[in-house]
Amino acid sequence: MTETQIKRVKSDVLAKRVLRAFRDFCKKMFMDTHGSKYYYWVLATVRRETKDFFTNGPFNFDEATYNQYEFLFIRLIHNSKKGEDTSNLNGIQDNHRNLLKEVFGSKPNTENLRDFFRIDVIQQLWWGPSGFITSSSYQKILVDAENPEKAFTA
Repeated sequence: MTETQIKRVKSDVLAKRVLRAFRDFCKKMFMDTHGSKYYYWVLATVRRETKDFFTNGPFNFDEATYNQYEFLFIRLIHNSKKGEDTSNLNGIQDNHRNLLKEVFGSKPNTENLRDFFRIDVIQQLWWGPSGFITSSSYQKILVDAENPEKAFTA
């Protein structure tokens, strides 16, 4: 097989898969604690339980950090909540709202990925002791990237 015939991992496909696996990793950890009924919670319960998860759970963020980035924490887990439900959360910034849409949507480009990974709590959730890079889903993506014909061709 010549080099031109070897299938390669398309970077946008890989980026989307890794980013979506990151969000799924956070959600799965939350669901392991709370089950799947959280889809029906009112916003007050969402805020309380999400804060408890990120401050007393596997990540142990301090309360001040959580309060500063509450919007990001909630949108990582509860990304289907309507905008009007989350419009008055702590730490909300228009650039974060748009950034999350683009990073987890169809536009994970270099600029918005750089902005995403500049956020301290994202760095801790990704690279911290209980972070995404320690997960089996991340390890599987790395293995699949070595065999792109199996998993990443677009």
